Amino acid sequence: MQKIIYHIIIAFFLCSIMACSTPGKNFATRYYNENKEMLDSIRNRFRNYYAIRPFHLQFEDRNFRYISFEMLTDSSRHIYGFDLLEKDFADTLEKYNYPAAEIIGLAADMRLIHCTWISKLDYYENRQQKSLVFISMRNSHLNSFLNGEKYYALAFFNDRQFFDKQGRLTDKTERRRMREINGQVFYRITDRICYAITGNFR
Repeated sequence: MQKIIYHIIIAFFLCSIMACSTPGKNFATRYYNENKEMLDSIRNRFRNYYAIRPFHLQFEDRNFRYISFEMLTDSSRHIYGFDLLEKDFADTLEKYNYPAAEIIGLAADMRLIHCTWISKLDYYENRQQKSLVFISMRNSHLNSFLNGEKYYALAFFNDRQFFDKQGRLTDKTERRRMREINGQVFYRITDRICYAITGNFR
């Protein structure tokens, strides 16, 4: 009897480890393909609205109702909290000359696919400044008892990127060197889109 209990405990432990392991390319590719139209639309609209007035957007709660909106300037960053269902959000956007209706529509679409965070990240390549759009999503399939909550992060580049045989994002000039984003190794979905499963949403 004790041996049976012992084997059950070992089996449970091994299953827990397997459940906590990072989902592979199949999950990432499937998720992107299932939501491709919406994700590409969110990315493109964000870039357009960011060009008008820079901002970052975060959903703070699991019900995707409360928003943290970062207003960015060359010298400062101001963060405001809003209830998506209240009029204060639209009033504040209009006050600071943001395209209010468009950004509210963007937030509504982010909510539909549980998109937690969207931002623009600048980086340098051959001494030239470039940028990517960084999006992260909540997904219950990524969570586990041992590892806690995880996020599915996507990086959208404007240019073709390079990857090693394992599909990991690499440096363009030194192909053997892994290229990390926010301290995370990213993996290929397409030549310009890559993903990571991470404990941080930004």
